Amino acid sequence: MKDVSPAAARAESRVRLICGVGIVLGLALRLALPFLLPLGDQVRLRLQGLNDEPAHFRYVEYVATRHALPVQRHRFEEPGAFARADFEFHQPPLYYVLGAGLYEIAGPRRALLACRLFSALCGVLTLVIAWRVLRTSPLPPLVAWPAMLFACAWLTHAYFCAVVSNDALSWLLASWVVVMLWARPESEPSVGRALALAIALGLCLLTKTTLAAFLPVVAVLCLWESVRDRSPRPLFECAAVLIVACLIASPWYLRNQAVYGSVFGLELGGGAEPYAGRIPPWAALLASTNKYFWFPMQHVAVSTGSRALRAVGLALLAAHLLAAAVYLFRRRASDVREIHLAIVLALMAVAYGLRNLLWFAPEARFLLPAFVPIVYGIAAGAWTMSRMARWPSFACLDLAVLALLPFAYFGLV
Repeated sequence: MKDVSPAAARAESRVRLICGVGIVLGLALRLALPFLLPLGDQVRLRLQGLNDEPAHFRYVEYVATRHALPVQRHRFEEPGAFARADFEFHQPPLYYVLGAGLYEIAGPRRALLACRLFSALCGVLTLVIAWRVLRTSPLPPLVAWPAMLFACAWLTHAYFCAVVSNDALSWLLASWVVVMLWARPESEPSVGRALALAIALGLCLLTKTTLAAFLPVVAVLCLWESVRDRSPRPLFECAAVLIVACLIASPWYLRNQAVYGSVFGLELGGGAEPYAGRIPPWAALLASTNKYFWFPMQHVAVSTGSRALRAVGLALLAAHLLAAAVYLFRRRASDVREIHLAIVLALMAVAYGLRNLLWFAPEARFLLPAFVPIVYGIAAGAWTMSRMARWPSFACLDLAVLALLPFAYFGLV
């Protein structure tokens, strides 16, 4: 075991203390937001509600009161969509069925809060998964603890885990898939492991259609393993996993085909259109993604201050991702698990870009199925910069700044 000097031990103790306080505050924020956020597109206490939350809650209410799944009969673009609040009925049903159970337990008056708290619980469980990855990773505690602070306080994740929508549950299930892929290199092949992965993927498909991107992610990872090990076994396992996952989700998608004439039914929802702006599509995608990566609400007016914060955010994000790439490629013996995370992040980013070619809705939350790889990448970048600066505690300061940056936007509201 490597000896730790007294100075290093003291530094690590200070980092744990500071980050522990920050983590508690981040968790307190996550528990407070379900009570503080207004319903719908309103602003209260400088907080803007999610404009489509009433539609998500209407879905829950429909299932709870009618004990049936709704059929969406109007496109989002039709007049009166927000008044009818029926434009999320095409979404897969898992979150809404679970929410309907909470609706019946809590009653109509408390159902909204109950569903919001369920979303918050999904967010906290996602953080638990992130901590498991950080704790078992090659990253030292001087980085793992600040990374957990950033994850807990990340405002975009906290915000969407405080409203009624299927995002929080989808990110929890996606993180479940990611942590199984993380543990995969160290575990022996087994029927139980493959079945657990298949169930997780099937539940993903029953929660949000965009999580279908994990099917090619798993296929690519298994192909990479097969080539690396010169064995067809990972390919056979992959085929079995994907078949079982699709069988689990098939009743919903066969219903979509029968009802809407479309497997996913996405033509009825969304409302986004192909990009038609003045600047290149890649630049618009980058700018908007950076904007909503830091601050999820839309009520900040364009100003010199907001432009400056977004420029700082973009520079910090680019620096950390570049440093993470340096971390991955310069290591003499990269951990195979880290390569798995990098592949997941890269493929989810590709899926995000392809999605925006069809429907231009460049919100960073659509990247959050890769929540764990994103947090890990930022942590690896902070660690690389710490080593370059020869200042081990730098990562704590650096990730604390990243955690606090989004809250500066409240000064502009």
